Amino acid sequence: MFADDPKPPGPVELEENVPGTLTVSWEPSPDEKRDNHLHYMVMKRDSIKRTWHTVADRLFNNNFTAVNIMPGREYNFRVYAKNDIGLSEPS
Repeated sequence: MFADDPKPPGPVELEENVPGTLTVSWEPSPDEKRDNHLHYMVMKRDSIKRTWHTVADRLFNNNFTAVNIMPGREYNFRVYAKNDIGLSEPS
């Protein structure tokens, strides 16, 4: 049983495979192997809106494909590890 927030996942990488989409991937949290309740949440911010929005939650893998990506905008992504206790710092 864990009594602490999980450690954050590793660095985020972005890859554009298809125009209008970005695949967001990251290294797993060091706690992933020991905590079967651990999952991930992805947040996105773009250069126009400048506010963070959750785009995926309860992910049990280490990647997510973001859609409706507009050309010419800059995007930032954060990934958090979550467990029954709380939320990690962002990646």
